[in-house]
Amino acid sequence: MDTVIDSSSLIFLFKSPQLLGLVKIRFSKLLIPAGVFEEVVVKGMELGKPGAQAIGDAIEGNFFKICGKTSALSSDKLGKGESQGLFIAKKLSIPLICDDLLAYKMGVYLGVTVIPLSSLILWGEKNKHFSKTAAIRALDELVGSGYYLKTETYLALRREILEN
Repeated sequence: MDTVIDSSSLIFLFKSPQLLGLVKIRFSKLLIPAGVFEEVVVKGMELGKPGAQAIGDAIEGNFFKICGKTSALSSDKLGKGESQGLFIAKKLSIPLICDDLLAYKMGVYLGVTVIPLSSLILWGEKNKHFSKTAAIRALDELVGSGYYLKTETYLALRREILEN
């Protein structure tokens, strides 16, 4: 199954090689909306953002597919990447990897499966792609790279990993 991803999730995915590997196991292709590519790679390189060039280079591989000019949901409250991602996910009946709360709620309303990036670690542990120790390490690495999780969410994920 393919999936689509928003900007912040793409950035954090590339900060965690373990998580990127896991996404390649779980999904057959990662679709990147044109607005996400523009924001993360094009503007990222213009602004000298670390990792923008590496993401751009990696996207040229077979696993990634940039979705050219695409429609977006009409919403002044969502970013371009989330709007385009939800539109693509709905149109193709595929999940969206996204951590934006409003996009999550809109996805639920539209019948789109929205997968928070951190929950992929839990999936990886449950499906024996990560040991408990490796899953905790991946979660800590993700949070350590600047990925925001509420304390109670972080603790609930750790507890779920350890008690599984």
